[in-house]
Amino acid sequence: MLQKINWSAISPDESEKLKNELVEVWEASVRSTHRFLTEKDIRFFKPLIRNKYIPVVELYIIRNGQNRIAAFMGLSDELIEMLFVHPEEQGKGYGKQLIEFAIYHKHIFKVDVNEQNEKATSFYLNRGFDIVGRDETDPNGNPFPIHFLSCIFRSMKQSYKFQTVPSKSGKSSAIRNVSSIFCCWPMNRNR
Repeated sequence: MLQKINWSAISPDESEKLKNELVEVWEASVRSTHRFLTEKDIRFFKPLIRNKYIPVVELYIIRNGQNRIAAFMGLSDELIEMLFVHPEEQGKGYGKQLIEFAIYHKHIFKVDVNEQNEKATSFYLNRGFDIVGRDETDPNGNPFPIHFLSCIFRSMKQSYKFQTVPSKSGKSSAIRNVSSIFCCWPMNRNR
């Protein structure tokens, strides 16, 4: 069952326990999918995920039958900022459930994905997203290329000319804000 986390309603002890469990899921997921990260990279990002990124997103979790967090997603106003599924829980529909919630209930149609994380890129492409841009580096300037994905009708995309704009790093160009023009309806969605 999908659950929104309200940090203000959680005691400090519960908050610490929850952050620890979320970071465990994050680390297990990253170790199985982000093979391009070194141990040093993981040690660098781990406290940032726990103390800086998780507390500022609108956070949703899914617990498994043993009441452990199986997957979680963090949203900003217009972007899926993070989505991680524990490797032991992958293939059970948790990621799909989170994506559908973001699209159909929160009206969020964009996500950025590490280019080297081919499994995640494939996951989003199979759910109606398209790669609309690329940056050579991650937001911290690290040499981890980022794909910008947006959920657009493939057929509609062919009918429009998109204007490219410089990416954050200025090293490449990216199509941005196309989700404000189109609504995302994955091809396999039953109406």
